[in-house]
Amino acid sequence: MTTIRDIDLDLRALLRDPGEGGRRLAGTAERAFRDAEAYATYHRALYELHDRDEPETDCERRAIASPAYRCEERNISRVEVPVALPEAALIEAIDRQVLSGGRGQHPMIRHLFGGQMTVEEVRLFLRHQWFRTYRLYQDATDLAVNLAYDLEGAATMARYLYQEMGEDDPAGAHVALLANLLRELDVPCDPGARSTLLEEIVYLNNRRRSFRSPEIGWAFAIFYVTELVVSASHQHLYRVMRDVGVSEQGAEYYRVHIAMVPPRAKREWTFFWRFLQRREVQETFLTSLRHHLEVERRYFDAVWRVMQALPGRAAGRAR
Repeated sequence: MTTIRDIDLDLRALLRDPGEGGRRLAGTAERAFRDAEAYATYHRALYELHDRDEPETDCERRAIASPAYRCEERNISRVEVPVALPEAALIEAIDRQVLSGGRGQHPMIRHLFGGQMTVEEVRLFLRHQWFRTYRLYQDATDLAVNLAYDLEGAATMARYLYQEMGEDDPAGAHVALLANLLRELDVPCDPGARSTLLEEIVYLNNRRRSFRSPEIGWAFAIFYVTELVVSASHQHLYRVMRDVGVSEQGAEYYRVHIAMVPPRAKREWTFFWRFLQRREVQETFLTSLRHHLEVERRYFDAVWRVMQALPGRAAGRAR
């Protein structure tokens, strides 16, 4: 049996033979769908491959991960779409999934938006937002590469990345604005931050696999949730930050998104629909969306458990 020591702690050996490393990792991925120990082993090993700023090993690490990605995609339960749906019907199917399983229904998010969070709870939420956000532009870059063959796709992703990175001012990059916010509340925001929470690692791995997939429906679903669904919460989050004492400048991360995302999201859906008219892309999109929401729910459940265990949670509510 492949163990964490076999993969995680022997990563350099795997890099010396990416072909053998890929076979070993894919074997663990296959077992991960029926064995909890293999599940943890696989995702922690995959995170080791993903979360490294090592351009010199990038090609080898991708080669090791690629067979495991294909294994995951074969094993994830598919949403069946017998015939291509018209645009209105597809939007309705997407909305049903988001309404039933989206983060807006999660008790942690309802608590966050209820205006009763303590500063410590807000700090914990933001610490995990940092893990979700600081490499998002890198994942989006993978999608941009996959769309480089399509002129409109390349232009759409170039515009997105240009805005995400602050346009002509790197100090205005969204990840830099988020770091400014976190510093006001003394929340760590180092670029080399590594999560130890398994459910968070699974969430991040799933996003990276999806954005790298040549089947663009995997990436489009998560991009859709990020841009057209999650961004709708920025007005609430801006209010929460101001309520716990964050300055107007510190809350700029959310204020920028309130103004920027709605018109950008409308352009992006028009772009998505060009590809989503095909039945097989719709099927992959809806499969990815359902799987992402399930992974996200388990992730938020785990953070919520940590939040509920914070000392003094019943006192010191934010006013």
